[in-house]
Amino acid sequence: MQELPFECRPIQEGSSLLIRGFPSGAKPYEEVLTFLRKGTMLQKYGRHGNPKYHYFRLGAEDTQLQWESKNGRIRYVQLLRMRHFQRGQETDVFRRRPQPLKAFLSFSILYMDDKRNERSLDVICLNHGDFEMWYWGIQVVRSYPPSQFYAFMAQRNVVEEPKKLFIPPQIKVDVTRSQETVTSTTLSRTSTPNTATTHPFSPAPDSAPVAPPNTILAPASQAGGPHGAGA
Repeated sequence: MQELPFECRPIQEGSSLLIRGFPSGAKPYEEVLTFLRKGTMLQKYGRHGNPKYHYFRLGAEDTQLQWESKNGRIRYVQLLRMRHFQRGQETDVFRRRPQPLKAFLSFSILYMDDKRNERSLDVICLNHGDFEMWYWGIQVVRSYPPSQFYAFMAQRNVVEEPKKLFIPPQIKVDVTRSQETVTSTTLSRTSTPNTATTHPFSPAPDSAPVAPPNTILAPASQAGGPHGAGA
C-alpha cells in the first residue's frame, strides 16, 4: 500500500486519541471512525452509463467500504485490497465524463478485485468536509484498523511508575509517634509562661522565652518539635 502523504501517527491528548495530518487539524480517531461507519452519499462513476449517487459506509466490522447498487445489491471493496489513493479525476473512468468544477471533491481508490485485476473506485463527494473525512479517513482506518488501533496505542503509551518521595537523610519522620509529638509540643507550650497574648498558630517570637528560676531546661535534642519525635 502507498504510504500516507502526511504525518498521521496517532497521539494521545488527555483521554482522546487524535490523528494528526488532516488539513483542518487533528481529529479524534473515534470521530473519524464514527463518520465512516455512519456514511454519506457519494456520486460514483462506473465503467458504463452516467455517474449515480450511492450511499457509502464502512461495513463487515470495518473491513469493507460498502455501497448499495440500484438493484439493492450490496457492493464492496476490501480495505486490505486497496493499493493506491489518488486525488482529482485522473483515471480513465473519470476522463470519460469529467467534471472539472468538482475535481477538488473527487478521488479514486485503486484496488485488486477477486480475479486479481486492478480496478478503480471513482467517487465525488458532496462537500469539502466530506472529502476530507473520506479521502484521509479511509486511509487512516486502512492503516490503523480499529481491532489493532487501541492495542497499538497501549504499546506506545508506557505508564511510568510514580516517583518516590525524597526525604533528606538528616530529617527523620516517625509516623507512629506523630500524635505523641503533637501532645508533647502542646504541653511544652502550655507549661511555658508567656505574658503576651498570641494566637495558638502564631509564629514563635524571635527570642527564646526566659525560663523561670529553678527550672531545668531539657537539651535541644530531646525537645519535641514538628520534625522530630518527642522524648
